[in-house]
This record gives sequence, C-alpha cells and structure tokens, in this order.
Amino acid sequence: LPILSVIGPLRGENREGDVDGGEAGKKLGVEAVIVAPSRELGMQIVREFEKILGVDNKKVVQQLVGGANRTRQEEALKKNKPAIVVGTPGRIAELSASGKLRTHGCQYLVLDEVDELLSFNFREDMHRLLEHVGRRSGGDLKSNAKKAERQLIMVSATVPFSVVRAAKSWGSDPLLVQAKKIVPLETLSPEPVNLSPNSSANSSKPSKAVVESLPPALKHYYCVVRLQHKVDTLRRCIHALDAKFVIVFMNHTKQLKDVVFKLEARGVKAAELHGDLGKLGRSTTLQKFKNGEVRVLVTNELSARGLDVAECDLVVNLDLPTDTIHYAHRAGRTGRLGRNGTVLTICEESEVFVVRKLQKQLEIPIACCNFVEGNLLITEEETTLSSAS
Repeated sequence: LPILSVIGPLRGENREGDVDGGEAGKKLGVEAVIVAPSRELGMQIVREFEKILGVDNKKVVQQLVGGANRTRQEEALKKNKPAIVVGTPGRIAELSASGKLRTHGCQYLVLDEVDELLSFNFREDMHRLLEHVGRRSGGDLKSNAKKAERQLIMVSATVPFSVVRAAKSWGSDPLLVQAKKIVPLETLSPEPVNLSPNSSANSSKPSKAVVESLPPALKHYYCVVRLQHKVDTLRRCIHALDAKFVIVFMNHTKQLKDVVFKLEARGVKAAELHGDLGKLGRSTTLQKFKNGEVRVLVTNELSARGLDVAECDLVVNLDLPTDTIHYAHRAGRTGRLGRNGTVLTICEESEVFVVRKLQKQLEIPIACCNFVEGNLLITEEETTLSSAS
C-alpha cells in the first residue's frame, strides 16, 4: 500500500510525466521490484496488487517468475511498461542481465521471505539484483550515497542473524519494523542466533521474533505413532477436527505422492505441491485447494513460505521440522488474520525429544494427544510435559 501510494495510477499523478536524471519518465523503466523465493508466493503477491489496482490498471504490475515463457514476459515488458515487477530472483536477474528489464531507476527493492533469499541457491542472482536494482551509476556497493538511491525493504516472519547482518551490509541506518514497534537495527544483540541441533547456549532460545511470529490463536499438539500408522493418524485427525483446509508438511518430495495415494484410497481428496511440478500444475493444484475441491495439500517447505490460504484450519507435520524457524513458518499457514488454527506434529517415539525441544525453545505448550472414536483426546503424559515446561 505505501508503494502504491507513490507509484502507479493510485497516486493521482501521471507517471509518464516524471523526470529522473534528465530522462523522461517513460524511459525510467520499473520503479519497484518485489522478489520472492517461490513462484507461488510471487503469483500471490501479484494477485494482491491486482485486487487493489482494479481491472483497468492490471498492466501496472507484471509477474516475472521462472518456469513461465520468457519471450512472452519480455514482450509484455516492452508493451505494458509496468511500474512494478514481482518475481523470482533467477528470472528477474536473467532479464536484467539481458537488458530486457530496466531497473536502474527503481525506487523500491522489496525482498520477501528474505531469510530464504539469503540461501546459497539464490546467492548469484541476489548479488546481481542488489548491484543493479536502483543503481543509477556505477560505484562501490558499500557507499552510503549508493545505498540511499533506493529503499530496501526486507520482509520475513523470522529474523535470524543472517538477516540482521545482510540489512546492516546492504542498507543505510536500517530499522526493524514490527507490528507494535520500530527500533534501530543497531539495538539488536550482535550475537548470532544459532538454531542448529549441535549448538550449545544459544540453541535453547530462538530469536524473540520467531516466538512472536506464531499466530496467537493456535493450538499445538503432537501424537506418537509408528511410522506405518502416520497417514492413518493423519486421516483420523482430519475427521476428528472436521478440518476443511489441511496443509501437510513433509521433508522429502519423493514421499508426497505416496501419502496422497493413501489418503485418496481412504476417501480423502488430496493433492501434492512441490517444486518439480510445472507452473501450470502448481497453480491449478493451489486453485483447487483454495476452492475446496482438494481438502488436503501435501507439500514440502515450498509452501511454508508466505503461502496464504486464509481458511486453512489445520497444519500437520508428517515429518518433523528441522528447527524452530521451520516450525514457525509451517504453523503460520493456519490461524491467520485472528482465526483459530491447529498444528499437529505426528512423530515416532524416538522423535518425542525433538518435540519437547521445540516446545521449550518456542515457549508454547504442545499437548500430547490421540484420536479415539472420532475425537481428539489429550493424554495423561501431556499434563506432566506441560507442567514440566
């Protein structure tokens, strides 16, 4: 909304009339670049822009995601001259390098799910974007004058040390903006937040932002079963809670199909969503889930980032998340906008210690439960576990 108040038709000015550095506004190119780590999140952001802009102004924003036809995207850029582009790092960097996307006059660079964009997979593309987007002239990337040419906005539900370090390196006097406060980034502890299983002192407490990112109305449970009974426990949970929109998380893409097959065989409409599916397949699956044609979406970490299905009422960890950040992102798919939501972790006996560790680190009660005769029952052990924590 703040970007649309100064860019595009909603600001009440003619964008073509702007002048920058002696160039006519029409040659300025793109004025805002929004980068997302996945195609789904990119497409979702574009839809939100389109809702606000209305049908007549849809061409103001253009989607540039990998997996789509590059030639068509280039033609659309040339024809529509969008003020805002939204896309994935690879495709935006590719079009920028080929000269088809002019971003030197860009005022805003937004990195959504920035902690994910900092991963090694995106390193080369992100380096190009940071060097070229909003850079009107050459020079040292460290220069404060260069940093000030654009506004860099980094968005994430969790703020690990890598994000703090990147903000200090890429930005000028960065601020941490949270729901209820704005503080200089310098006031944050310089100590890294180490969440690896082998870490010592720091591992017992994740960053405060991780804890605060969890929706407040969530109920957290875990259920201990044998590996071969996990899918049947999932089915019983769905029926016991009468969940209509369920997102199931697993760690390995190859196993998604098997879970979908077993659920369908038991009369539960399910579909898989992962990065190996084509763009059309992914968007069709997502649409079916949002429409209610598919009750259960079985996915990997791809959907833990930014995917917004407001009606989602149940998140199930069929495989354990690797750390508190992953748990928080997965759990954040439900209980959105103040709604109620349930998070269930289905684990084996040997994995209970991980659940207890997550409970302690996130400072949330995770009740031990079972499903008997179509009802969710909290077991005796949970009382001890909760009181111990």
